[in-house]
Amino acid sequence: MVRQTSIEAYNQIREEGLLSDLRLVVYEYLYRNGPATAGELMQKYRNQRPDATVTMTMNMVRRLSELQELGVVYEVMRRPCEVTGRNCIVWDVTSGIPIEPEKKKSKDQIIAEQSRTIAQLRVELDECRRRSGTKWKNGELFHD
Repeated sequence: MVRQTSIEAYNQIREEGLLSDLRLVVYEYLYRNGPATAGELMQKYRNQRPDATVTMTMNMVRRLSELQELGVVYEVMRRPCEVTGRNCIVWDVTSGIPIEPEKKKSKDQIIAEQSRTIAQLRVELDECRRRSGTKWKNGELFHD
């Protein structure tokens, strides 16, 4: 049974076009047929769309993780899949609308952040050394 808040989220997502076409297809299948495993969703899709290719159905599986990152589906539990018999993740819709996932930082961005942090720590260390009244040279305590 779908909760009222899930119905409201579903309607808002559809009306405002908050998901790309393929993500919306996967979300709708899960909304109408969930909770379900990826295999169960793929089978229902193939049963309703006999022209569906393997690539199309495999793309559906990939979209589940993306939808999870967007906050509109979640992992309910693990159980044997009715299609494969394997222990699989059972997915269901949330009552939320898509949120922008945190963007992954590039290697250059990480290096730049770390460089800024190191520079700030050096300034703080120099200030501590200055306040202590001791003399330092090349990172070592210096005695006159």
